[in-house]
Amino acid sequence: MIREDTHLHSNFSDGKNSIEEMAQTAIKLGLKKITFTDHVWETSDWIDDYVEEIKEVRKKYPKIKIYSGIEAKVIDLSGNIDANKSFFNKVDYVLGAFHRIPTGKRTYLSSEEIIKNKKIALNFWYKAIINLLKNKNVDIIAHPTFILKRYKIKLPKWLKKEIAENARKTNKTFEINRKHKVPNKELIKILKEHNIKLIYGSDSHNIKELKMFN
Repeated sequence: MIREDTHLHSNFSDGKNSIEEMAQTAIKLGLKKITFTDHVWETSDWIDDYVEEIKEVRKKYPKIKIYSGIEAKVIDLSGNIDANKSFFNKVDYVLGAFHRIPTGKRTYLSSEEIIKNKKIALNFWYKAIINLLKNKNVDIIAHPTFILKRYKIKLPKWLKKEIAENARKTNKTFEINRKHKVPNKELIKILKEHNIKLIYGSDSHNIKELKMFN
């Protein structure tokens, strides 16, 4: 199996190290493929510079495959993400992720609301992820179920199967996130049974984490 890390952040967003520093460390670790997936918002104005720097580092270090990507949060129940449409054709991969649980367009449940009624939170999350799977601009579901794990919300097996069935229909890839240890073994098993492509990502925001999770 090719040693890869498909979820790295640089100082273009909230990472601590440059793209080149992260790439140099990945090479020392023996990785053969890495993808930078910096956090974006619809208003981000650095995408062109980001993509260009990745191209330059790629030329400089041909011994490792380096790809460009973005990670954007889900902003509504329709599965839309916080990214400008112009970004999608500029990068190799688009990751959709839940950083909060949406209730409408850019409205979210508070931590208190989630803790008070986990069933309602799960229903909102489930509706949003089904529509996220239908979003043609999204290639990869990043750290799946992490928001549920944070609040100790159990995802029933039948819902896991329904998610896998929808992912197969829409040809989505799921990330196995090393930092947050999601999804759990049962969901991974179900995804494999449905022939869903799985990739590994550390979600590293600095060199120290890159070393820790690889």
